[in-house]
Amino acid sequence: MQLDPASTALVVVDMQNGFCHPDGSLHAPGSEAAIEPCTRLVDRAHYVGAPVVFTRAVQPPAQLDA
Repeated sequence: MQLDPASTALVVVDMQNGFCHPDGSLHAPGSEAAIEPCTRLVDRAHYVGAPVVFTRAVQPPAQLDA
């Protein structure tokens, strides 16, 4: 697949310790397998000059206790 970095952005969703680290508050088992491929994509996007956008999920502490 060929993408034009001038009209393409990489959006990285939910790649944060809370989901991907085994001690994370909302750990998703198996998510660790996505870290290395995601890192490669981010590195490649930076290399070709495409913008990279990271989302961040934040939950209030009370929500985690429910």
